[in-house]
Amino acid sequence: MFLAGYTFKPSHSEIHYMKNAKIDGRKKYDGNFTTDKSEAYKFADVSQFQKQLEKFLVKANLDEDHYNYTLAYQDLSSSKITKILKC
Repeated sequence: MFLAGYTFKPSHSEIHYMKNAKIDGRKKYDGNFTTDKSEAYKFADVSQFQKQLEKFLVKANLDEDHYNYTLAYQDLSSSKITKILKC
């Protein structure tokens, strides 16, 4: 199982986790993301979130000069956190 989300910069450690299986563009931050792990959606596989989260972060980074939104996910079986810097 995985928790998926993003950090504001690659050097940041606080992950903003997805609350649902899909990102709803009609909702603001609170409807889609949380920093509370207990509210985060648990994904069975990386493929369930990676493409949609990358697409969301690419758009977010186009309009951003200060931050470099970075895809991040945590493997709950090992607690390992992975960051993908290509977004």
